Amino acid sequence: MTREGDIGWLCTPRFDSDALFTSLLGEERHGHWSLRIADGEVVSRRYLPGTMVLETQWRSPTGAATVIELLPIGAEREVPSHGPVAHPDGADADLSDLIRSVTCIEGEVEVVQELVLRFEYGAAVPWVRRAEDVALRLLVSRWSWPPQKALVRFTTAHVDDPDQGIWEMRGEPAFFTHGRVMVWATFDRAVRAVTEHGLPASEEELAEWTRLRDRVRAEVLEKGVGPDGAFTQTYGSTEVDASLLQIPHTGFLPADAPQMLATVDRIEQDLRTEDGLLPRYRTRGQDGLPGDEHPFLVCGFWLVQQYAATG
Repeated sequence: MTREGDIGWLCTPRFDSDALFTSLLGEERHGHWSLRIADGEVVSRRYLPGTMVLETQWRSPTGAATVIELLPIGAEREVPSHGPVAHPDGADADLSDLIRSVTCIEGEVEVVQELVLRFEYGAAVPWVRRAEDVALRLLVSRWSWPPQKALVRFTTAHVDDPDQGIWEMRGEPAFFTHGRVMVWATFDRAVRAVTEHGLPASEEELAEWTRLRDRVRAEVLEKGVGPDGAFTQTYGSTEVDASLLQIPHTGFLPADAPQMLATVDRIEQDLRTEDGLLPRYRTRGQDGLPGDEHPFLVCGFWLVQQYAATG
């Protein structure tokens, strides 16, 4: 970590896991987490006595702040000035969380953050839109809940916006069925964070998230399913898309649901090559580019996972 609060190397959730931040060996685009006070400067840094807890004092023209940063290990840890922290996934002494806590101690300060995640030591870029991709799950805890709520509020404000889908197609914005399921997952996880994990939200927020979750689910089942019973790439289209194989992983429907079995049949007919591989989609849909798609390796693994889940 630099003096100015930029973390350029981090392996998580275990110390021997692949690094998510690797800008130390490259550039910021290779993954980092910057946290600083706007227009501020670092006055002092130290480790709290007898600990590996880093304390940084910031001062800006409008105020001052203390930043506490640490990597607690195990199922339940004691964090200075905050008390015990329980790991949401239960007891696992090998797991750790990165905690960065900012406390304004004088006047007012603006906290500026930039978070760039890269999997496989900076080689893989995650697909992240509106907090929709559950593959990039933040741990449900009181430390990560505020930014998660902010992302849920953003999704609420843009819930009816069409987009370019997970593959960022160049055609006109549309309602991609996979993307709409991920919107459902956003609200579903927000509701469960409150009702199952006891994280705070107002009654109005919980009611709104529940209403939108149920509305989007009904919408997907009505508009995202074709006459043959299979999910479609976009509302109203007849094309299929390999991303539809990810639907069971969200909990929207089980892998053996009739809609998923029909979707697999269509994907086998329309997408699978003679070698058994899958392209992401057929270019006659929303792609907006001439030519054909080559197989996309991960899509084949998604199909294998679907086969395994349905026996």
